[in-house]
Amino acid sequence: VWLREGGADFLASYALDWSQWKSLADRRHDLDIGGTRTCATRGVQSIQQLSGDSDSPNFYCNYALGEFLLLDLYQIMGPQGSTCAWKQLYLLAESEGRPVTEIEIHQAFLQHTLQLIHLL
Repeated sequence: VWLREGGADFLASYALDWSQWKSLADRRHDLDIGGTRTCATRGVQSIQQLSGDSDSPNFYCNYALGEFLLLDLYQIMGPQGSTCAWKQLYLLAESEGRPVTEIEIHQAFLQHTLQLIHLL
């Protein structure tokens, strides 16, 4: 759930950055002050603590923590590594006809981060 919800928000923020309306750094700062702190006060401080229950009062944290994690990954990986990971996940979900798992998400981002490290 956090990838679907946080991913949609991340891609909206990416589009705003690309069009030069609001930078990803500014978005991350705003999210840190508002979203992640709100979740922390509710006892939700990590992806592992999220709930997929849309009736949960903490469901908002899927958006906030998901986007925050994806913004951090983008900052570390840069546009090329991040794009490759997103593409890999999209193609996997499309070919298998199912949502990707958290293990597959972890592996995709890790693989493309390690590729960047080896290029350095």
